[in-house]
Amino acid sequence: MAADESVTESAEAEAEAAPAVGDGSALYQGLCWDADGYFFWMAQRNTGQWSAAWPYLVPEGEKIPEYWEMMQALGIVHGSLRSALHVTMLATDEDREQFKQWSRLCLQIAREHAGALVRADHLAVPFWATIHDDSLKQAIGDEYAVARDVKVFANLEARLYARSYPGKREIHVSVLTREYLIKFNVLIWRYVWAVLEDRDNQALPELASAMLPHLLSLYLDANYSALPVNRSRDTAMFTRAHQTSTIQMRFIIAHEYAHIVLHGDSPNTPQEEAEADAFALGVVLRSEPAFPVEDVHTALSWLFGTLRLDAALGDALSGSSSNSRTAVIRRADVLSRLSAESIPAWDEAIESTGTAGLSLLNHQFSMLDWARVAAMRTQFLENFGLFEHL
Repeated sequence: MAADESVTESAEAEAEAAPAVGDGSALYQGLCWDADGYFFWMAQRNTGQWSAAWPYLVPEGEKIPEYWEMMQALGIVHGSLRSALHVTMLATDEDREQFKQWSRLCLQIAREHAGALVRADHLAVPFWATIHDDSLKQAIGDEYAVARDVKVFANLEARLYARSYPGKREIHVSVLTREYLIKFNVLIWRYVWAVLEDRDNQALPELASAMLPHLLSLYLDANYSALPVNRSRDTAMFTRAHQTSTIQMRFIIAHEYAHIVLHGDSPNTPQEEAEADAFALGVVLRSEPAFPVEDVHTALSWLFGTLRLDAALGDALSGSSSNSRTAVIRRADVLSRLSAESIPAWDEAIESTGTAGLSLLNHQFSMLDWARVAAMRTQFLENFGLFEHL
């Protein structure tokens, strides 16, 4: 099998293995579109807008990127494009076949552009980043004129990444940041429903095993496209995960805006991080479209829980203890600003169940010994490692 063909193998097998819950008669319950990513670029791929969105060609005579770099870009671009279509646990055989056909189309498009994208400083900004950028400029532009000059750029960093450059008035964010968050939130929502509705005593081990490959891919050289496809129970659950991720991304980008409009080029201190979080929370609560306070509380609780889990696994892989987890715990203090708000009991139960699950996983990761970590690393690289597919 050719190396670039292998990027579809795991995803298609995952879609094939999806259990067909129910009779599949509900309209669009097996598949749904996520239009906030690269859906519109895919829809316009045969038009002039497509060329404008992906204007990266390797100039004639310049050195072609290393093969492994192109393969890494291929997996990221393929996975990012493919994520515009979400497959649920209600998918029928026909739905799964449509998903596989969509995946092959995305791979074809990714093959045409992967080599060029390796050489690009940045790439087309996903629709979700444009939405957040426009909303934040509208919310704070009158008070902070410099905000109107800020530009958002996307890159191929395979991690939860957003960074501000106040001197250049730029914010750089990975195209995968939101994709990772949606993957995690689908799993957290699935866990919450398994605990609250199904009383499933295997919900936590299933959450751990489902999240682990994606968390490991933040640290190890992975074939991103070969990672498991996380399926929501139905389209309603995906809508909830989408909303949670939207709030989280609004907060993340607003945090970077805060460093530009409040702090400039001064070094980031714990105090400035706290100020940026408080600023971001205030902007999220008043920006359009408006989010219910209970949804904001849930989204940010799970964001900080996920970041803490990410840091715990990073410490386990490196064999050392960093300040990252402490910093995340400190950042979560911003949620105390919502303590005066009235949150419905059911929403509070949802938030606390998800947060508790992430805390339990954090504890498990903190207790991993080196032998277990080494075994996890080896198994991950065998299944999803980039160099296993070269």
